Amino acid sequence: MDKTIVAQAIDEVTLSAADQAGELFAKSEIDAGLALEMFARALGTEPSFEHWVNQRTKFINAYVRIKPQAKGNSADAAFLRFKNRLTDAYGISAPKSTSEAAQKKATERADKAAKVDAKYADTSTAVLRDLLKQEYQAKADKPSKSSALLRACEDLDKLGACATVLDPDNELIKE
Repeated sequence: MDKTIVAQAIDEVTLSAADQAGELFAKSEIDAGLALEMFARALGTEPSFEHWVNQRTKFINAYVRIKPQAKGNSADAAFLRFKNRLTDAYGISAPKSTSEAAQKKATERADKAAKVDAKYADTSTAVLRDLLKQEYQAKADKPSKSSALLRACEDLDKLGACATVLDPDNELIKE
């Protein structure tokens, strides 16, 4: 058998696999775009918290139905990725809960934020930057379980914001 014929046959198989890979990838992008559009239409422009939770639950149930081998909270993680793309594409974000407990928690967080603002109101930007650097360095030197999220962060926007804060040439302005 001629070596050229064998080589051509192998190339055809490789191209066929590459063709299939390109088609699958294109279909997944098209399907993802369609999924975002369908979900956005189902939510509307200003969904209530209850409607959001209901639609989220339906999404996760369908995800698990299609991928029953999914482990742990992978469906929740998938919805988080989906939600981020939904926000980027359509500007729709998760509404806040209006329950009494959620409002109490929001009030507690606002009170804590006000206390922190009051505590550091007269602190210079340079001192605040040094405090942040010290905190990040302490976390890097001796990571705790709570800092595992910091080590595993893959959100480029959040990492960029951290790098901006820690950059000694950047002047931060307190608002």
